[in-house]
Formats: sequence, structure tokens, C-alpha cells
Amino acid sequence: MTFLSWSVLYLQKFLNINILQQIITQCTNTSLTEWLAFLFGVIQVVLALKNKPLNFYAGILSVSLYIYVFYTVELYAESLLNGYYLIVSIAGIFLWSKKKKKKLTHYPYKEARMD
Repeated sequence: MTFLSWSVLYLQKFLNINILQQIITQCTNTSLTEWLAFLFGVIQVVLALKNKPLNFYAGILSVSLYIYVFYTVELYAESLLNGYYLIVSIAGIFLWSKKKKKKLTHYPYKEARMD
């Protein structure tokens, strides 16, 4: 085995261990608030995939927690961005409930004709 191939193998092994150590360190340093925000974000995506209106409530919890997390570490732009997501989630609840009350008999868009 040449010196170059040995050094490449050693470097790969070192990087893999280093990356694994970094992942473990990041997971252990993540606060409960961040984990809950992440969990509610995943729940929101799953519920949205299933077309359930509860996804808006999970989204509200997720972005509210993220607003708190970002604001406490002085990431104000991220807090504002999540504030926008909060407004969109609240609007989604109202639009969804309005949609349920008013059944659409026709769609407001024109169908494409294939002649």
C-alpha cells in the first residue's frame, strides 16, 4: 500500500468519525424547543400530504416555536419569515373552513380543451 492510498484511507476514516461526532454533538446540543418545533414541522408535512386541515395547527405550533428560537438567538429576519408562515397558516384555517361550508359545484378555472 502506497503512502498516498494509506493517507486517503486515513483521511476518509477521520472524516467519517469527525462527521459522526459532529452529528452527535449537534443532536445533544439541540434544545427541547427546537426538537418540538422540528417535530411539529414534520407532523405538518405529513398531515398536509394526507390533505388534513390539522396541518395548519401543527404548522402554527411549529412556526411559533421557531419564532421564539430565532428571536432568542437574535436571528430577526428568520423570526419575521416565520411570522409570515404563521399568518399564512392562520389564513389557511379560515380558507379551509370556508371551503367546507361552501361546496363548490364548479371550479373557478377553465378546463383546457384538447381538440
